[in-house]
Amino acid sequence: MRWLRIAPPERIALLHGESRDDPNAFESVLTFAPDGAATRIVMRTVFPTKELRDEAVEKYHAVEGGRQTLSNLAAYVTEIVRKGAEG
Repeated sequence: MRWLRIAPPERIALLHGESRDDPNAFESVLTFAPDGAATRIVMRTVFPTKELRDEAVEKYHAVEGGRQTLSNLAAYVTEIVRKGAEG
């Protein structure tokens, strides 16, 4: 994984690949926006081909993996906020 851009607090862009020159590498961008007292997160992943996208979804369950990643991030942030409130 190679970090392409980190722009706190609104965007993280990264490139997933097996190696630096992996022709099958794909880019993910997470955007963060205030939504009342919460934060709206959008995760967008772009694959070089439809076939690679379909394989990621069907074989590797990428959609479910993305949901798990966002759930883990939410739990992590919740814990940091809780610890900060405790002092």
